[in-house]
Amino acid sequence: MRSGILADFGIASFTQDWAYELFWAHYARHHTGFCIGYDPEVLAAWPEAEYRGEVQYVNRAPIFKFFHHTQHDFVRKVAFHKSAPWVYEREYRLVFSGHGIKVLPEGAIKEVIVGCRAGREVRDLVCNYEKPSFDFEVFQAAEDLSDFSIDRYHVKKNVWGMTSHF
Repeated sequence: MRSGILADFGIASFTQDWAYELFWAHYARHHTGFCIGYDPEVLAAWPEAEYRGEVQYVNRAPIFKFFHHTQHDFVRKVAFHKSAPWVYEREYRLVFSGHGIKVLPEGAIKEVIVGCRAGREVRDLVCNYEKPSFDFEVFQAAEDLSDFSIDRYHVKKNVWGMTSHF
């Protein structure tokens, strides 16, 4: 039943922590990619999303009682629960009826952060992107050597700053 629900719905997952090093290593190709920052209020109000909310991290899968719970209950239990070791992801999810490409609402993208190991072509692509209906800021990630964290700074067009590498 779980795979049936997941086949009928599309799920978009977002983190609430752009600077977590493991995300950059795992999801942004070892800091060579980029991260898109979304406006949480715009996402929360997205009318196409049928379900929305933070993921609950638990030690045991939630129990679904087929004859007592509704489809709504089942979708919430399947899409908004994950095993406890994933708690560091701090996920917010949107669930859509059907899957496939969705058109973002106006104002959904507020920033793009280029990874600290991203090549010039990635940064130039982001900086030169023609954005007729989107207005977002561009940042460059950089290692903060004082505490093993990631910081960021505004990118200025045609200025290539020095970044550190992990």
